[in-house]
Amino acid sequence: MGTKTKVLAICQREIPSALVGVNKLLNYLKEKDVLEFQFVESIHVKKSHIAETDVLVCIRGSEQLELNIVKECKRLGKYIIYFLDDDLLSVPDNANSSGYFNNEFIRSTIIQIMRESNCLWSTNKNISRKYEDIFAKTVVLDAPALLLEHYKQNNKKEEHDTITIGFAGGLDHKFFLEELLEKPIQSIINRYNGKVKFEFFGAKPAFVDKFGLQYIPYESDHNSYRSTMLSRNWDIGLAPLPSSSFHGCKYFNKFLEYGAIEAAGVYSNVEPFNHIVENERNGILVQNTCEEWAHAIGSLIDNKTLRKTITDNAKSQLEKDFNIDTISEKLTEQIPEICGYSAPAVSERQVELEDAPKSFILYKIANVIRREGFNAPAFIIKKVFTWIEHRF
Repeated sequence: MGTKTKVLAICQREIPSALVGVNKLLNYLKEKDVLEFQFVESIHVKKSHIAETDVLVCIRGSEQLELNIVKECKRLGKYIIYFLDDDLLSVPDNANSSGYFNNEFIRSTIIQIMRESNCLWSTNKNISRKYEDIFAKTVVLDAPALLLEHYKQNNKKEEHDTITIGFAGGLDHKFFLEELLEKPIQSIINRYNGKVKFEFFGAKPAFVDKFGLQYIPYESDHNSYRSTMLSRNWDIGLAPLPSSSFHGCKYFNKFLEYGAIEAAGVYSNVEPFNHIVENERNGILVQNTCEEWAHAIGSLIDNKTLRKTITDNAKSQLEKDFNIDTISEKLTEQIPEICGYSAPAVSERQVELEDAPKSFILYKIANVIRREGFNAPAFIIKKVFTWIEHRF
């Protein structure tokens, strides 16, 4: 066999998007001896990394140092893939990350990275359609249902009298959880007092304390997040989402997670959930009204057979279509360069790249000061308080 394609993936941190969307797949292909792969945090990329690679995967790149890496890779004839699982150019104002992604310098940097790249790899057809004019090639691929790998037979639910209803999601979900779920949950609590238990993992809407619901702090580490999800004994999973162009570009992670842990999912009847959920087959789709949410949750509480039908169908679908072998095979079919591209040979001396900062924290602080100017202290304090608020 000839020399295998060398793939380098970069991201500011190995965030869940990087781990689930890209690194797990490429490591799987590496283990199958299809390609060579390494992940390096953007700040730690060296000239040697660039010299040795054939294909660069830039995961949600938005920083100047990532643009510099992409430009140098392009100059040296590397094949460049930009991975995007969120519409970073349309982040709503109420999102915790809006101050960052709506900054004009960051927006300009993202667009420049897109224009320097050969291929867009996304998890949502709406992202592909929105940016297809920028790229020579766009590809839409599902992410694998990684929780399936760890969900063992002894995780099977035991018979119990209390129905546990859960939500898992990032901190930004707080705002629309309060808007969409407070009244339905209050209705369910009043109707099924003592028969149901609610748990919120990650986002903490104000009604958690108001109703005395269980809260599990957000876990940014994926292994910790996975362990927490596998430890939940949820009968029903909640997945509310507003109808907007930004949210319509997200991925249906909740379907993968709830299906894997055998929780019957209730989903807003909006994109992207209605791309995958078929009502009363592998989930429940509802309009975002108090009445429909309360009715759907109540029907699953009352109807054990419906819950079983949904969880069985969802899990079977994940096992068939969202296993890592199937998704990785689609990746090599739709982006053959990932295992078949050979860049021109270059030496480390030919790579023109400034040395990266030694400290990620100091680098980020310097960037905030450069972007925000006199507003930098207030920006940093706000981020710290947001973190504290969702840890306790």
